[in-house]
Amino acid sequence: MKKSPKNKFNRLILFSSLLLSPFLIQTSALAVDGSGSANVNPNAALSGSSGNNFTFTYVATQKLGDGSVKMTVPNPWPNPSPANTTVTINNGMSGMLIDDLDADPPTGWGTDISGLCLLCTLDVSTDTDPGDIWEGAGSLKIDGALAVGVGSTGLVYYNYGAAQDWSNFTHVSFYIRNTDLLSVNLFNSAQFRVSEQDNLANADSVNFSDSLIDIETILLGDEEWAHVVLDISGIPTNDRNQLKSYGFAFPSLVNVALIGTLHIDHIMAGPADPIFNDNMVTQELLFLNQGGSVIFDYENITAPDATGSYTFNIEQMMDSGGTLTPLTNGSPSIEVIKIDDGGGENPQDNVMDDPDGDGNDETAVDTNEDGCFNQFFDPDGSSVVCATTDGNGDACVDQFLDIDGSGCEPCPDVYWNPTDGII
Repeated sequence: MKKSPKNKFNRLILFSSLLLSPFLIQTSALAVDGSGSANVNPNAALSGSSGNNFTFTYVATQKLGDGSVKMTVPNPWPNPSPANTTVTINNGMSGMLIDDLDADPPTGWGTDISGLCLLCTLDVSTDTDPGDIWEGAGSLKIDGALAVGVGSTGLVYYNYGAAQDWSNFTHVSFYIRNTDLLSVNLFNSAQFRVSEQDNLANADSVNFSDSLIDIETILLGDEEWAHVVLDISGIPTNDRNQLKSYGFAFPSLVNVALIGTLHIDHIMAGPADPIFNDNMVTQELLFLNQGGSVIFDYENITAPDATGSYTFNIEQMMDSGGTLTPLTNGSPSIEVIKIDDGGGENPQDNVMDDPDGDGNDETAVDTNEDGCFNQFFDPDGSSVVCATTDGNGDACVDQFLDIDGSGCEPCPDVYWNPTDGII
Protein backbone atom coordinates (compact mmCIF):
# COMPACT_ATOMS: atom_id res chain seq x y z
CA MET A 1 0.00 0.00 0.00
CA LYS A 2 1.20 3.51 -0.77
CA LYS A 3 1.70 5.99 2.07
CA SER A 4 -0.99 8.57 2.71
CA PRO A 5 0.07 12.19 2.07
CA LYS A 6 0.42 12.93 5.79
CA ASN A 7 3.15 10.28 6.02
CA LYS A 8 5.31 11.67 3.22
CA PHE A 9 7.30 14.00 5.47
CA ASN A 10 10.80 12.65 5.92
CA ARG A 11 13.67 13.48 8.20
CA LEU A 12 17.09 11.94 8.61
CA ILE A 13 18.07 11.28 12.20
CA LEU A 14 21.61 10.25 12.99
CA PHE A 15 22.85 9.29 16.44
CA SER A 16 26.13 10.74 17.64
CA SER A 17 27.63 10.65 21.10
CA LEU A 18 29.42 13.89 20.23
CA LEU A 19 26.19 15.89 20.20
CA LEU A 20 24.52 17.43 23.25
CA SER A 21 21.30 15.87 22.00
CA PRO A 22 21.56 12.21 20.92
CA PHE A 23 19.89 13.01 17.60
CA LEU A 24 20.71 15.29 14.70
CA ILE A 25 17.74 16.08 12.46
CA GLN A 26 17.99 17.18 8.87
CA THR A 27 15.78 16.92 5.82
CA SER A 28 16.39 14.06 3.40
CA ALA A 29 14.47 13.81 0.11
CA LEU A 30 13.70 10.33 -1.16
CA ALA A 31 13.62 9.47 -4.84
CA VAL A 32 10.41 8.83 -6.75
CA ASP A 33 9.47 5.58 -8.49
CA GLY A 34 11.16 5.37 -11.89
CA SER A 35 13.86 7.94 -11.13
CA GLY A 36 17.56 7.47 -11.79
CA SER A 37 19.53 6.63 -14.92
CA ALA A 38 20.98 3.51 -16.52
CA ASN A 39 23.52 2.65 -19.20
CA VAL A 40 25.21 -0.40 -20.69
CA ASN A 41 28.81 -0.95 -21.75
CA PRO A 42 29.50 -2.08 -24.40
CA ASN A 43 26.28 -1.13 -26.18
CA ALA A 44 26.80 -3.22 -29.31
CA ALA A 45 27.51 -6.84 -30.22
CA LEU A 46 28.18 -8.82 -33.38
CA SER A 47 25.33 -10.94 -34.67
CA GLY A 48 25.53 -14.48 -33.25
CA SER A 49 28.80 -13.80 -31.40
CA SER A 50 29.52 -15.62 -28.15
CA GLY A 51 31.44 -14.75 -24.98
CA ASN A 52 30.07 -11.20 -24.77
CA ASN A 53 30.22 -9.40 -21.40
CA PHE A 54 27.87 -6.49 -20.69
CA THR A 55 27.74 -4.20 -17.66
CA PHE A 56 24.41 -2.49 -16.93
CA THR A 57 24.70 0.30 -14.35
CA TYR A 58 21.77 1.94 -12.57
CA VAL A 59 22.64 5.19 -10.73
CA ALA A 60 20.33 6.73 -8.12
CA THR A 61 19.83 10.45 -8.69
CA GLN A 62 18.21 10.66 -5.25
CA LYS A 63 18.26 8.45 -2.19
CA LEU A 64 16.29 5.19 -2.23
CA GLY A 65 14.85 3.46 0.82
CA ASP A 66 14.09 -0.27 0.88
CA GLY A 67 13.13 -0.28 -2.78
CA SER A 68 14.40 -2.40 -5.64
CA VAL A 69 15.86 -2.30 -9.15
CA LYS A 70 14.78 -4.80 -11.81
CA MET A 71 16.23 -5.60 -15.23
CA THR A 72 14.16 -7.40 -17.88
CA VAL A 73 16.15 -9.11 -20.65
CA PRO A 74 14.46 -9.05 -24.08
CA ASN A 75 13.94 -12.17 -26.17
CA PRO A 76 15.83 -13.94 -27.66
CA TRP A 77 18.73 -13.01 -25.36
CA PRO A 78 19.58 -15.66 -22.72
CA ASN A 79 17.61 -15.39 -19.50
CA PRO A 80 19.61 -13.99 -16.56
CA SER A 81 20.61 -16.56 -13.97
CA PRO A 82 23.17 -17.02 -11.17
CA ALA A 83 25.40 -18.63 -13.82
CA ASN A 84 25.59 -15.54 -16.07
CA THR A 85 24.52 -12.55 -13.96
CA THR A 86 25.97 -11.02 -10.80
CA VAL A 87 24.78 -7.88 -9.02
CA THR A 88 26.96 -5.41 -7.13
CA ILE A 89 25.74 -2.57 -4.88
CA ASN A 90 27.81 0.57 -4.37
CA ASN A 91 26.99 3.06 -1.61
CA GLY A 92 24.01 1.06 -0.40
CA MET A 93 22.91 -2.35 0.87
CA SER A 94 21.07 -5.22 -0.80
CA GLY A 95 18.36 -7.02 1.14
CA MET A 96 15.63 -9.63 1.27
CA LEU A 97 12.20 -9.76 2.85
CA ILE A 98 12.02 -11.48 6.26
CA ASP A 99 8.36 -10.80 7.10
CA ASP A 100 5.80 -8.57 5.36
CA LEU A 101 3.61 -8.88 8.50
CA ASP A 102 0.47 -9.39 6.41
CA ALA A 103 -0.60 -12.64 8.11
CA ASP A 104 -3.78 -12.38 10.21
CA PRO A 105 -3.47 -13.48 12.97
CA PRO A 106 0.30 -12.87 13.30
CA THR A 107 1.28 -16.53 13.60
CA GLY A 108 4.63 -17.03 15.32
CA TRP A 109 4.63 -13.66 17.09
CA GLY A 110 4.38 -13.41 20.88
CA THR A 111 5.07 -11.13 23.84
CA ASP A 112 6.51 -11.31 27.32
CA ILE A 113 7.17 -8.89 30.19
CA SER A 114 10.13 -9.43 32.47
CA GLY A 115 11.03 -7.77 35.75
CA LEU A 116 8.87 -5.75 38.12
CA CYS A 117 6.05 -4.08 36.23
CA LEU A 118 2.75 -4.18 38.09
CA LEU A 119 -0.45 -3.99 35.98
CA CYS A 120 1.58 -3.95 32.77
CA THR A 121 0.21 -5.40 29.52
CA LEU A 122 1.71 -6.07 26.09
CA ASP A 123 -0.19 -7.60 23.16
CA VAL A 124 0.33 -8.10 19.41
CA SER A 125 -2.19 -8.44 16.60
CA THR A 126 -2.48 -7.80 12.87
CA ASP A 127 -3.84 -4.40 11.89
CA THR A 128 -5.56 -4.44 8.49
CA ASP A 129 -6.76 -0.84 8.59
CA PRO A 130 -5.31 0.77 5.42
CA GLY A 131 -4.37 3.83 7.45
CA ASP A 132 -2.12 1.74 9.68
CA ILE A 133 -0.26 -0.18 6.96
CA TRP A 134 3.03 0.79 5.36
CA GLU A 135 2.73 -1.75 2.55
CA GLY A 136 0.79 -4.90 1.77
CA ALA A 137 -2.34 -6.10 3.58
CA GLY A 138 -1.36 -5.67 7.24
CA SER A 139 1.10 -4.54 9.88
CA LEU A 140 2.07 -5.79 13.33
CA LYS A 141 0.16 -3.84 15.98
CA ILE A 142 1.75 -3.64 19.42
CA ASP A 143 -0.51 -2.44 22.24
CA GLY A 144 1.49 -1.71 25.36
CA ALA A 145 1.00 -0.40 28.85
CA LEU A 146 4.50 -0.54 30.32
CA ALA A 147 4.26 2.15 32.97
CA VAL A 148 7.25 3.48 34.84
CA GLY A 149 8.80 0.55 36.62
CA VAL A 150 12.09 -0.84 37.85
CA GLY A 151 14.08 -3.18 35.61
CA SER A 152 11.13 -4.39 33.55
CA THR A 153 11.31 -5.05 29.80
CA GLY A 154 8.60 -5.75 27.26
CA LEU A 155 9.52 -8.31 24.61
CA VAL A 156 7.90 -8.68 21.20
CA TYR A 157 9.35 -11.67 19.37
CA TYR A 158 8.95 -14.02 16.43
CA ASN A 159 9.70 -17.73 16.84
CA TYR A 160 10.89 -19.68 13.82
CA GLY A 161 9.64 -23.22 13.49
CA ALA A 162 13.14 -24.34 12.48
CA ALA A 163 16.55 -22.74 12.98
CA GLN A 164 17.57 -20.12 10.40
CA ASP A 165 21.05 -19.06 9.34
CA TRP A 166 21.48 -15.30 9.74
CA SER A 167 25.28 -15.41 9.78
CA ASN A 168 25.63 -13.63 6.41
CA PHE A 169 23.38 -10.74 7.39
CA THR A 170 24.98 -7.54 8.65
CA HIS A 171 21.88 -5.30 8.74
CA VAL A 172 18.15 -5.47 9.38
CA SER A 173 15.50 -2.90 8.53
CA PHE A 174 11.85 -2.30 9.33
CA TYR A 175 9.22 0.44 9.48
CA ILE A 176 7.85 1.65 12.82
CA ARG A 177 4.97 4.03 13.57
CA ASN A 178 3.22 5.17 16.74
CA THR A 179 -0.23 6.61 17.48
CA ASP A 180 1.04 8.87 20.25
CA LEU A 181 4.23 10.91 20.44
CA LEU A 182 6.80 8.71 22.16
CA SER A 183 9.72 9.82 24.23
CA VAL A 184 13.04 9.89 22.40
CA ASN A 185 14.46 8.26 25.53
CA LEU A 186 12.27 5.23 24.87
CA PHE A 187 13.59 5.01 21.33
CA ASN A 188 17.18 5.29 22.63
CA SER A 189 16.54 2.45 25.07
CA ALA A 190 14.81 0.10 22.60
CA GLN A 191 16.71 -2.92 21.30
CA PHE A 192 16.63 -5.39 18.45
CA ARG A 193 17.39 -8.89 19.72
CA VAL A 194 18.22 -12.30 18.24
CA SER A 195 18.47 -15.67 19.94
CA GLU A 196 19.21 -19.29 19.15
CA GLN A 197 16.42 -20.18 21.58
CA ASP A 198 12.67 -19.56 21.47
CA ASN A 199 11.06 -16.43 23.01
CA LEU A 200 14.36 -14.46 22.81
CA ALA A 201 15.81 -16.40 25.72
CA ASN A 202 19.52 -15.61 26.32
CA ALA A 203 19.41 -13.18 23.43
CA ASP A 204 22.08 -10.96 21.91
CA SER A 205 20.97 -7.38 21.45
CA VAL A 206 21.66 -4.24 19.44
CA ASN A 207 20.68 -0.85 20.86
CA PHE A 208 18.75 1.31 18.44
CA SER A 209 20.82 4.33 19.45
CA ASP A 210 24.20 2.62 19.04
CA SER A 211 23.48 0.95 15.73
CA LEU A 212 21.15 3.39 14.06
CA ILE A 213 22.40 4.33 10.59
CA ASP A 214 19.22 5.49 8.92
CA ILE A 215 15.81 6.69 10.09
CA GLU A 216 13.23 8.57 8.06
CA THR A 217 10.91 10.23 10.59
CA ILE A 218 10.14 13.29 12.66
CA LEU A 219 11.18 11.97 16.07
CA LEU A 220 8.64 9.20 15.63
CA GLY A 221 5.93 11.83 15.74
CA ASP A 222 2.26 10.99 15.72
CA GLU A 223 1.23 9.03 12.59
CA GLU A 224 4.74 9.11 11.06
CA TRP A 225 6.36 5.98 9.63
CA ALA A 226 10.09 5.65 10.35
CA HIS A 227 12.44 3.49 8.27
CA VAL A 228 15.01 1.99 10.64
CA VAL A 229 18.19 0.27 9.47
CA LEU A 230 20.24 -1.44 12.20
CA ASP A 231 23.78 -2.81 12.03
CA ILE A 232 23.85 -6.29 13.60
CA SER A 233 27.38 -7.17 12.48
CA GLY A 234 28.59 -6.78 16.09
CA ILE A 235 26.58 -9.85 17.12
CA PRO A 236 28.89 -12.89 16.74
CA THR A 237 27.96 -14.96 13.70
CA ASN A 238 28.01 -18.15 15.77
CA ASP A 239 25.20 -16.62 17.85
CA ARG A 240 22.96 -16.27 14.79
CA ASN A 241 23.76 -19.17 12.48
CA GLN A 242 21.08 -21.30 14.20
CA LEU A 243 18.59 -18.52 14.89
CA LYS A 244 15.32 -19.53 16.55
CA SER A 245 13.82 -16.12 17.40
CA TYR A 246 14.19 -12.39 16.79
CA GLY A 247 12.32 -9.30 17.88
CA PHE A 248 12.24 -6.13 19.93
CA ALA A 249 12.80 -5.15 23.56
CA PHE A 250 11.24 -2.05 25.15
CA PRO A 251 12.55 -1.29 28.65
CA SER A 252 10.33 0.34 31.28
CA LEU A 253 12.62 2.36 33.50
CA VAL A 254 12.46 5.60 35.48
CA ASN A 255 11.02 8.35 33.22
CA VAL A 256 10.69 5.90 30.33
CA ALA A 257 7.38 4.23 29.53
CA LEU A 258 5.61 2.61 26.59
CA ILE A 259 1.93 3.47 26.84
CA GLY A 260 0.08 3.37 23.57
CA THR A 261 0.31 1.62 20.22
CA LEU A 262 3.20 0.91 17.88
CA HIS A 263 2.98 -0.50 14.36
CA ILE A 264 5.83 -2.39 12.71
CA ASP A 265 5.89 -3.40 9.04
CA HIS A 266 8.09 -4.90 6.33
CA ILE A 267 11.08 -6.47 8.10
CA MET A 268 14.13 -7.07 5.86
CA ALA A 269 17.74 -8.23 6.28
CA GLY A 270 20.84 -7.93 4.13
CA PRO A 271 23.00 -8.27 2.24
CA ALA A 272 21.13 -10.73 0.04
CA ASP A 273 21.26 -12.23 -3.44
CA PRO A 274 19.15 -11.00 -6.36
CA ILE A 275 15.92 -12.74 -7.34
CA PHE A 276 15.82 -14.48 -10.75
CA ASN A 277 12.50 -15.13 -12.48
CA ASP A 278 12.46 -16.14 -16.15
CA ASN A 279 13.87 -13.19 -18.12
CA MET A 280 13.95 -10.86 -15.09
CA VAL A 281 16.46 -10.21 -12.31
CA THR A 282 15.47 -8.06 -9.33
CA GLN A 283 17.76 -6.70 -6.64
CA GLU A 284 15.94 -5.71 -3.46
CA LEU A 285 17.52 -3.02 -1.30
CA LEU A 286 17.72 -1.94 2.32
CA PHE A 287 18.82 1.48 1.08
CA LEU A 288 20.75 3.14 -1.74
CA ASN A 289 22.26 6.58 -1.21
CA GLN A 290 22.18 9.35 -3.78
CA GLY A 291 24.84 8.59 -6.38
CA GLY A 292 24.85 4.92 -5.36
CA SER A 293 24.65 2.27 -8.05
CA VAL A 294 23.26 -1.19 -8.78
CA ILE A 295 25.45 -2.96 -11.33
CA PHE A 296 24.27 -6.00 -13.32
CA ASP A 297 27.19 -7.90 -14.90
CA TYR A 298 25.65 -10.04 -17.67
CA GLU A 299 28.48 -12.28 -18.84
CA ASN A 300 29.54 -14.92 -21.38
CA ILE A 301 26.48 -14.12 -23.48
CA THR A 302 25.69 -15.22 -27.02
CA ALA A 303 24.09 -12.40 -29.00
CA PRO A 304 21.03 -13.02 -31.19
CA ASP A 305 21.47 -13.62 -34.91
CA ALA A 306 18.89 -10.98 -35.85
CA THR A 307 20.31 -7.47 -36.15
CA GLY A 308 18.61 -4.49 -34.55
CA SER A 309 18.30 -2.60 -31.28
CA TYR A 310 17.31 -4.55 -28.14
CA THR A 311 16.14 -2.59 -25.07
CA PHE A 312 16.85 -4.01 -21.61
CA ASN A 313 14.06 -2.52 -19.51
CA ILE A 314 15.21 -1.15 -16.13
CA GLU A 315 12.59 -0.49 -13.45
CA GLN A 316 13.03 1.14 -10.06
CA MET A 317 10.96 1.36 -6.86
CA MET A 318 11.92 4.01 -4.31
CA ASP A 319 10.88 1.99 -1.23
CA SER A 320 8.68 -0.94 -0.25
CA GLY A 321 5.63 1.31 -0.29
CA GLY A 322 6.20 2.15 -3.96
CA THR A 323 5.70 0.45 -7.32
CA LEU A 324 8.30 -0.83 -9.77
CA THR A 325 8.24 1.74 -12.58
CA PRO A 326 10.23 2.00 -15.85
CA LEU A 327 12.91 4.67 -15.71
CA THR A 328 11.64 8.08 -16.77
CA ASN A 329 14.99 8.71 -18.48
CA GLY A 330 14.70 5.52 -20.52
CA SER A 331 16.43 2.14 -20.46
CA PRO A 332 19.66 1.14 -22.23
CA SER A 333 19.78 -0.77 -25.51
CA ILE A 334 22.28 -3.06 -27.20
CA GLU A 335 22.65 -2.85 -30.98
CA VAL A 336 23.26 -6.18 -32.70
CA ILE A 337 25.20 -5.66 -35.93
CA LYS A 338 26.63 -7.62 -38.84
CA ILE A 339 29.92 -6.40 -40.23
CA ASP A 340 30.61 -6.54 -43.96
CA ASP A 341 32.88 -9.50 -44.61
CA GLY A 342 32.16 -9.76 -48.33
CA GLY A 343 29.34 -12.24 -47.92
CA GLY A 344 26.51 -13.42 -45.71
CA GLU A 345 22.95 -12.14 -45.47
CA ASN A 346 22.45 -8.36 -45.22
CA PRO A 347 26.01 -7.48 -44.16
CA GLN A 348 26.52 -3.92 -42.90
CA ASP A 349 29.35 -1.70 -44.16
CA ASN A 350 31.88 -0.67 -41.58
CA VAL A 351 34.94 1.42 -40.90
CA MET A 352 37.65 0.09 -38.58
CA ASP A 353 40.22 2.20 -36.74
CA ASP A 354 41.72 2.63 -33.27
CA PRO A 355 40.30 5.95 -32.00
CA ASP A 356 40.82 5.08 -28.31
CA GLY A 357 44.49 4.19 -28.87
CA ASP A 358 44.40 0.87 -27.04
CA GLY A 359 46.04 -1.06 -29.87
CA ASN A 360 42.82 -2.82 -30.86
CA ASP A 361 40.49 -1.83 -33.66
CA GLU A 362 37.08 -0.33 -32.96
CA THR A 363 34.33 -0.42 -35.57
CA ALA A 364 31.77 2.07 -36.81
CA VAL A 365 28.90 0.43 -38.66
CA ASP A 366 26.42 1.75 -41.24
CA THR A 367 23.26 0.17 -39.79
CA ASN A 368 20.90 2.33 -41.89
CA GLU A 369 22.64 1.68 -45.25
CA ASP A 370 22.78 5.43 -45.92
CA GLY A 371 26.56 5.83 -46.14
CA CYS A 372 26.82 7.12 -42.55
CA PHE A 373 28.64 5.06 -39.93
CA ASN A 374 26.28 5.66 -37.02
CA GLN A 375 26.89 2.70 -34.66
CA PHE A 376 30.10 2.44 -32.61
CA PHE A 377 31.40 -0.96 -31.55
CA ASP A 378 34.37 -1.63 -29.25
CA PRO A 379 34.80 -5.41 -28.85
CA ASP A 380 36.84 -5.13 -25.63
CA GLY A 381 34.58 -2.48 -24.03
CA SER A 382 37.49 -0.14 -23.26
CA SER A 383 35.65 2.85 -24.77
CA VAL A 384 32.04 3.85 -25.18
CA VAL A 385 30.13 6.58 -26.98
CA CYS A 386 29.01 9.24 -24.50
CA ALA A 387 27.56 11.70 -27.05
CA THR A 388 26.98 12.08 -30.78
CA THR A 389 26.76 15.06 -33.10
CA ASP A 390 26.98 16.04 -36.75
CA GLY A 391 30.22 17.93 -36.37
CA ASN A 392 30.82 18.89 -40.02
CA GLY A 393 27.28 19.20 -41.36
CA ASP A 394 27.36 16.15 -43.65
CA ALA A 395 24.16 14.69 -42.13
CA CYS A 396 26.15 11.80 -40.63
CA VAL A 397 26.64 11.07 -36.94
CA ASP A 398 30.08 11.64 -35.41
CA GLN A 399 31.11 9.98 -32.15
CA PHE A 400 32.40 11.43 -28.87
CA LEU A 401 34.15 8.65 -26.95
CA ASP A 402 34.67 8.14 -23.22
CA ILE A 403 37.85 6.21 -22.44
CA ASP A 404 38.51 6.90 -18.75
CA GLY A 405 34.98 6.19 -17.45
CA SER A 406 34.17 9.81 -16.62
CA GLY A 407 31.50 10.15 -19.31
CA CYS A 408 31.37 13.37 -21.29
CA GLU A 409 32.04 15.52 -18.18
CA PRO A 410 33.76 17.92 -18.28
CA CYS A 411 34.48 16.91 -21.87
CA PRO A 412 34.83 13.66 -23.87
CA ASP A 413 38.22 12.04 -24.46
CA VAL A 414 38.11 11.48 -28.23
CA TYR A 415 36.19 12.80 -31.24
CA TRP A 416 35.79 10.33 -34.12
CA ASN A 417 34.23 11.12 -37.49
CA PRO A 418 34.32 7.64 -39.03
CA THR A 419 32.60 8.76 -42.25
CA ASP A 420 35.50 11.12 -43.11
CA GLY A 421 38.21 9.27 -41.20
CA ILE A 422 38.90 12.07 -38.68
CA ILE A 423 40.09 11.32 -35.10
